[in-house]
Amino acid sequence: MTDHKLKAGDQVRVTQIPPAVIRDRDRLPETFDLFEKAVGHVYEIRDIDQHGHAELWLRDDGSEDRSGGAHSIYVEPEFVQIA
Repeated sequence: MTDHKLKAGDQVRVTQIPPAVIRDRDRLPETFDLFEKAVGHVYEIRDIDQHGHAELWLRDDGSEDRSGGAHSIYVEPEFVQIA
């Protein structure tokens, strides 16, 4: 991650699965699966939540979902980089 403050509209690459998601993989396997598919891919940030996490939209296959009808994940800034 750079010192760039993330904002909606930025293009970011997911660099790794957050440790909390790995820790909860047995309890939330679908979430883990989405993060696993997202690593290495570029997405547009749709929003930034109150904790500074980037909201990304993706489909079941890990590709970007521009409609917002599939899934959203929230990623901490340290696990993305500006693309």
